[in-house]
Order: sequence, then C-alpha cells, then structure tokens
Amino acid sequence: GRGCRDAEESPTQPPSSAAMDVLTVGDGDLSFSLALQRAYPAALRVHPSTLVATREELVSTYPDSARVVDELERVWKCPVRYGVDATRLDDANSLTRGGRQKDNFALVLFNHPHLGDLSLVAGDEGGHADRHHALLAHYFHSARSLLKVGGAV
Repeated sequence: GRGCRDAEESPTQPPSSAAMDVLTVGDGDLSFSLALQRAYPAALRVHPSTLVATREELVSTYPDSARVVDELERVWKCPVRYGVDATRLDDANSLTRGGRQKDNFALVLFNHPHLGDLSLVAGDEGGHADRHHALLAHYFHSARSLLKVGGAV
C-alpha cells in the first residue's frame, strides 16, 4: 500500500472511471474514508456516508471532520452523504444524494460497528451483545442489496 498522505501531497485528480466503488458507513469523522481514498487513489472511488444529518452536526461532533470533508469533496470529488443509516441501506431514500442507485458498490465497509452508547451496557453484557448482534445483522442484510454482482461486505 502507498499509505496516507497529507492534503498538500494529495493529487488533484479524482479516481479514474475504472475505479472500484466503495461505500463507507459508520466512519465517525470520515477519516477512514479519506485514508482509504488517499491510499488507493486510482483503484477506489470512495462514497463516504454518515448517520449524522448535516455537515454542521458532523463538525460539531467531530471538529476535525471539517478538514476531512473539504478534502474528500474538493480534492477527491467524493461527496459526503448525510443521514445514512447503516441498518437501512436498502431503503430507497437512504442513498439518494448524488444520484447513487442500488447495486452499484463493489464493497460496503462498516468501519467501526457499534451502538455508540456505553450506558446501554449497564450490567447487562448479554443484552448489550445481543443489541450489537442485531445491529450487524441489519447492516449485513441491508448492505447486500447495494452490491454489484460479486461485491462484498
């Protein structure tokens, strides 16, 4: 792999038309999406998404994400999709931004699948594990509807 580069070293050309389309979900500040695009600029076209509803909310939650989103969108021409629920990717409205249609992704990557709320553990580790199992089951089910033939989750 080529490793990550700083924004100053990033090429100004977006990925080629032959690049593999990769949808990322559950990426917090979107730094994983950016690192992936930087590491494989010719081979991948990353489609970053977040459950967060707006750019403003994303930046409020993750202050460094402003720089990340700017580079993804301006340098790499990777528009960020907001309000995307990883458990409802098969919902026709989840990925309407940017005109993305179903069955277009070679890969759908969930960077760090978790419920995000440690208070849910509250002495009930078994129940917490069951909720995580349900999260993953819903993600896998919804993600497969977006894959190209031969695609992977």
